[in-house]
Amino acid sequence: MMVGPGINLDDLVTSMVAGSTTRLQR
Repeated sequence: MMVGPGINLDDLVTSMVAGSTTRLQR
């Protein structure tokens, strides 16, 4: 599923999850 030019929804979700995990660990 594409949300924009060259942007994968999976990549976007992974980035969001990684960011959330980083915040929780701090």
